[in-house]
Amino acid sequence: MLLDDETNGLVRTMVAQIGAYRQRNVVRSLYIDGEHRLEHIGFSIPPRMRNLPVVVGWPKKACDVLSQRLVPVGLNLASGLLASELDAAVPRFELDVVERFAIDAALQHGPSFVFTAPSPEGSPFPVRHSVVTAEFGTVMLDPRSREPYAALELLDYTHVYLYLPHVIVELEARGSGWEVVGKRPTGVPWVTVAPYVHGASVRRPLGVSRVTRPLMYFTDAAARTLLRSETSAEFYSSPGEYLLGANPEDFQDEHGNPVPGWEMLIGAVRVMPDEEDEMTGERHRAQVKHRPQMTTEPHNSQLRQLAAQVSGETGIPTHYLGVVQDSNPTSAQAIEASEVDLIRIAETAQTSFNTGRVRLALNTLAALYDPSRGGERVSDTAVREVMAAVPQWQDPRTRSLIEQSQFVAQQVLARNFQAGSKATLEQLRMSREDVEQHTADNKAAAGRVTAAALVGATGTDDAVDEANVLKAKLDAFGVGRRAGITFESLVELLGLEGQVEDSGAVPTTLRLPERDAQVLEDA
Repeated sequence: MLLDDETNGLVRTMVAQIGAYRQRNVVRSLYIDGEHRLEHIGFSIPPRMRNLPVVVGWPKKACDVLSQRLVPVGLNLASGLLASELDAAVPRFELDVVERFAIDAALQHGPSFVFTAPSPEGSPFPVRHSVVTAEFGTVMLDPRSREPYAALELLDYTHVYLYLPHVIVELEARGSGWEVVGKRPTGVPWVTVAPYVHGASVRRPLGVSRVTRPLMYFTDAAARTLLRSETSAEFYSSPGEYLLGANPEDFQDEHGNPVPGWEMLIGAVRVMPDEEDEMTGERHRAQVKHRPQMTTEPHNSQLRQLAAQVSGETGIPTHYLGVVQDSNPTSAQAIEASEVDLIRIAETAQTSFNTGRVRLALNTLAALYDPSRGGERVSDTAVREVMAAVPQWQDPRTRSLIEQSQFVAQQVLARNFQAGSKATLEQLRMSREDVEQHTADNKAAAGRVTAAALVGATGTDDAVDEANVLKAKLDAFGVGRRAGITFESLVELLGLEGQVEDSGAVPTTLRLPERDAQVLEDA
């Protein structure tokens, strides 16, 4: 069955949209893979050296450095049951790979697309995610709501998947139109695609690539600079000597054949007799001269300048680009200052990717309740809860483990963090599995302590211990009052709320200022 004219036109529009940006995306991929052929080499490079492969990895570095700062750590869902269902649909390790692929592809080309559908029979996972780059996929967005109303996954130019509300349609090219090969209902009134978009804006709703035109120009300029440096190195290593006052016969062997230049240079002893003037009888000695040796420092200086321009374009510190400006060890404060722009870019990218991450969870939930398998339709309550979820990210800042541990310890002492809680442990750059294990262990340990206290509270020894603890607290209370600490502060500090009352008595060791004391006496 052929598609109707309206849907057929929609497919043609999306195929044309992929084709319009395909060449540009291919060029960016060549830059990232280091396979772009250098153009506009210039006259300063000999023809024989123009085919020398020179690769500068700055485009890939621009993507990888930011990608390493964008580490998803799940969604903050209110319902633990719903979170368990999503974990059962796609294991965490599989979801980590899917999101990593999507983020990397979005940084390289602007958008990437995660298409979600129920897995075929026999698959170990009930939900399947397909990550597609901008070279093989696209979406049509509503200009007002920015909601996808159609999406296309291009397997090849004769076989595509069309994603529409309520249905996924498999199509094959037949003559001048597209023939429907199969349909699969999704059971939800939205398109089950999650666009991961980097740098989305009003003018560019599908984002921009990290490999910008200025970055490509700087990369070409750096490659040309390195090629010129290689050429200079060849001239630098070649002999820079010449003779004045020598005869051609001095460079011939006994048979009159020219002596190869390298053979003469590598000889153990290089001698040349003085030439006698036939007219005057004077002898003239040949003079050996040396050309000034060339240096590559101008090329190195130009490369440092280009690295600084790339740093300004991408927000990456120059030492990430292989250019060291300072030989002294870098302090933690200097590292933090040099990464300010990069951290701001990463935080902005997190905001841009949050929409795609929430959509991915929503589509996963929809595929989990697949109507074709007789499952119930996903509830509106679950949809609202997923839409209200807050995507979590790892802190993009550079912090050592010791520095982060000290920060958490200080917050625990200040009672801003609860010791041993899940939220506190998540601040320590631990894996999610370790956080959950330690949280469970801490809860179990706290439960054992509470149970032991309840069971042993009636014992004589425990009663004595409690009395000793209370006595120590009261002694500390007296010391604090004599030191001038207020009653309310000591009650809160020693945990005596509701156990003691303020009698109004003032410790005798405290003295008021003379003026206040006189007022008190007069009263």
